Amino acid sequence: MKDLAGQVELNIEQATHIARAMFKVADAEEGVHELERQMIDSFYLGCCREAGVEPEDLSKNPFDGEAARRALNTPELQDITLHSCLLVGYADGQCSPMERAAIEEIANSLGVDSSRFSSIEKDVQRAMLEHFSNIKVFQDAVHEIGKRLGLSQEEVDEILKSNT
Repeated sequence: MKDLAGQVELNIEQATHIARAMFKVADAEEGVHELERQMIDSFYLGCCREAGVEPEDLSKNPFDGEAARRALNTPELQDITLHSCLLVGYADGQCSPMERAAIEEIANSLGVDSSRFSSIEKDVQRAMLEHFSNIKVFQDAVHEIGKRLGLSQEEVDEILKSNT
């Protein structure tokens, strides 16, 4: 089975730890929203189907930083986990302070330093904004979306130029 981006092969243990981390982020503020649930289910239930195992109830088996660090023991797996968590955090267009705190806690559990975390977050923000980069009529709205994602005016302009 593969990660959300379909790039890295995962075993069911790794996929479960990633799904638990995603659930932790989704549940950080007033419960899990529908879009967050769909993202998590799409990934996790697909992995369980592929592995031929029954999915666990993620709400009853919370993220365990120590166990996750053992299972997600390469920089690539750690980056994928944080990338997935950030996508859940930004699912509604903005990562709340509570979601961000949950993601930072996950990053710390995995041993990811703040510089690497910032780089992963910037990659996610850029990738999200690129979906809007071909919109020429509403450039002000695209800049506002970039701002809400935490990108600077210069970063938004760079993304827009690179896709023209």
